Amino acid sequence: MFINYDEIPLNEIIIKAPSCKISTLKQDGYFSLTPLRRGHIDLKVYRKINQDSMLLWEGIFSAKYLPQPSAFIIRGRNSMSKQTFLAQRGIYTALVNYGISIGFPVARYTIIITKGEKLLLLKDMLGGEFSPEFRKKLKDLLTGGERIFFTNIEIKSRYHDTKTVNSIEIKIVDNSSP
Repeated sequence: MFINYDEIPLNEIIIKAPSCKISTLKQDGYFSLTPLRRGHIDLKVYRKINQDSMLLWEGIFSAKYLPQPSAFIIRGRNSMSKQTFLAQRGIYTALVNYGISIGFPVARYTIIITKGEKLLLLKDMLGGEFSPEFRKKLKDLLTGGERIFFTNIEIKSRYHDTKTVNSIEIKIVDNSSP
């Protein structure tokens, strides 16, 4: 959030919002407000005048819990060709069926690749993007018919502490398959 009162020095500004964590007001007028519960939040901004204060502004906000984000490679697809899979940038996470669009960066995950009963790869990864080196490894490894599992997918953002989201399963179809 941002406060701008040209005629009032920032050191005379007091911000109050019950049941909220308020960051220190920065010199550029920005601060963050983190509700500790859902419901209506009454935000008030005062000017400190000696031992008293004067109300400058007040507003009411509605705070909601964000639902659990969903992880995906391509939303709604759980099978794809090797070429389609390798063309993807990585794992994405987003809120589904929520009024606003918010993405969440992937901090880490575990990838498991199997073919039949054989384990081809088990690796812990950092970040959600597939690096060029990792893409090359996947290109050499995948031939069609593999199952790729992304598990222990952790996200971290300013809206959540670290959270684990849903796992993803992708079936790599043979190039000759439709």
